[in-house]
Amino acid sequence: MKLFSVFIKWFAAIIIFLFSMAPMVPVKKASAASEPSEISLSVNPSPYLFSLSNLKPGDWSTRKIVVKNEGKQDFQYHMSVKKNSGSDKFYNVLDVKISSQGETLYSGPLKSFKLANPRLLENGQEETFVITVQFPMSAGNEYQKLRTEAVFSFQAADLVPPASDQDQVGGVNTASNANAQSGLPKTGEESPVMIVFTGILLMTMGFGLFFYKKNGLPKLGG
Repeated sequence: MKLFSVFIKWFAAIIIFLFSMAPMVPVKKASAASEPSEISLSVNPSPYLFSLSNLKPGDWSTRKIVVKNEGKQDFQYHMSVKKNSGSDKFYNVLDVKISSQGETLYSGPLKSFKLANPRLLENGQEETFVITVQFPMSAGNEYQKLRTEAVFSFQAADLVPPASDQDQVGGVNTASNANAQSGLPKTGEESPVMIVFTGILLMTMGFGLFFYKKNGLPKLGG
């Protein structure tokens, strides 16, 4: 009976000790990823409009647009154009040529304009586009006295890191590294407190089983 009483006191002391130490043991908590740095894109002049009227076949108009990264991180951005007002017929017949640093990025119908790839712009850097809108020589007299207005717009987005070979299956990106990037705990990570508690509890149960097999349960009241 005395040995059993010692066992009960020892077991209770262990439980109290574990719960008192729990606040002192660091536990990895789920936390949201750090706030992304600010993305800020400026366009000069803005809004950028091409207002075209009274053009003769073969006439053109050239303008420059300066895009600057005024934020805290690098980003990629897309460029698009749409008719803002005026004649659809006149807008659809116009051609456009867009270049940057001497490289032609697009040359073709204004209505079909689309950059093949997003542009990269590092923090504090800027890019200048030279845009030439032309009224084709082949256009007829039916466009006389028509006018149209085109607006160019720019949309910035976070950089997408290139996927490694291990992150691709059949050419499709997987989310195998999502946990590492997000800062959330990985599946299978357990609290150190629970690991210690489980181990000591199993050890205590084993000791109790050994005590029971050796001495049997003590008789109550005696």
